[in-house]
Amino acid sequence: MLDDTILSLPRPGGWHEVRLALEPTSMEFEINSTAPIRFEHDAYPGSPRLQFGSVQPDSSGPAVVSEFRYVFFDRFPYPYSSADTMPEGPEDIGHGDEMIRLRVAEATPESPRHSEGDVIALKDGSLLLIWSDYFQGKGWDRSPARLSGKVSRDGGRNWSPARTIVDYDPDSPGGNLMSVSLLRASDGDILLAYHDRTREMKAKGMVGCAT
Repeated sequence: MLDDTILSLPRPGGWHEVRLALEPTSMEFEINSTAPIRFEHDAYPGSPRLQFGSVQPDSSGPAVVSEFRYVFFDRFPYPYSSADTMPEGPEDIGHGDEMIRLRVAEATPESPRHSEGDVIALKDGSLLLIWSDYFQGKGWDRSPARLSGKVSRDGGRNWSPARTIVDYDPDSPGGNLMSVSLLRASDGDILLAYHDRTREMKAKGMVGCAT
């Protein structure tokens, strides 16, 4: 067993950006875009397990909490750039496809999670993106979240400032708004569904509206 400590100063805002590449007999760390640190090890067993987070070595010290805004486990360069090739996989984007890759919503300590989104083409050809915006400094599944949206009028290259589509209700029994889905109805309306719980519902489920 190898126990080592890697020291690194955080980026502005208190975040660390970590790339971890796992190979059959080695492990490579890259922290805050510095030079990679490589560890050699024996081959993994049949069912390896990885634990990644913060630790408090002093039993009498204060508790520590790990919060993640995004985690990648692969051997592709990090941070990603537009010149990188996408790995083949279920995302239906191949190496020869034309694509635009960018961050539409940046994670911050105040908004540590942007997730569970959907995008739909509007009648004028612009794109509407709606996602779960965790805006009160916590990113757990039950943390406060609202539905925020942005519009792109150039095929996804640039996006408008975010605006609230469905606001968070602190008195709602659902707690937050998650897992938005968008669909064009036969009459031209946009159907919007998301995970929430109204006062009339006994448990959390899908809530929908049309616009």
